Amino acid sequence: MDSDSQRLADLARADLTSRGVDAAGMQLTPETFQPQAQKRVRLGLLVGELVRTQNLQPRQDQIRRRLEELAQSYEKPAEVIQWYLGNRQRLAEVETMVMEDNVVDWVLQRAQVNEVPVAFDDLMGSSVG
Repeated sequence: MDSDSQRLADLARADLTSRGVDAAGMQLTPETFQPQAQKRVRLGLLVGELVRTQNLQPRQDQIRRRLEELAQSYEKPAEVIQWYLGNRQRLAEVETMVMEDNVVDWVLQRAQVNEVPVAFDDLMGSSVG
């Protein structure tokens, strides 16, 4: 979790710097990002367990379809597909997208929606008067 906290601090610092902010004097220590890192690790473990127990790993046909979707807006789609297939890291990004879709689909199929009427002010968290 410490490495995740450090990575989040580094990303925040880089983001601020790219926006023209001098982040040198800011308290962007890994400890600042510990709660967020813990949440991300827990979420990753939960999603990983869902993928494993519910067999939600991306299938080759799903990956191929996603590659075709990504490539269709380019002039030479076959070259784009080969570009992804030619690099394990790029292909892993597509596999992750498909896996995340599988998890979301699995959850949505089991979700129960209860519609509850809510006044606008209550929804917005404000009180009148």
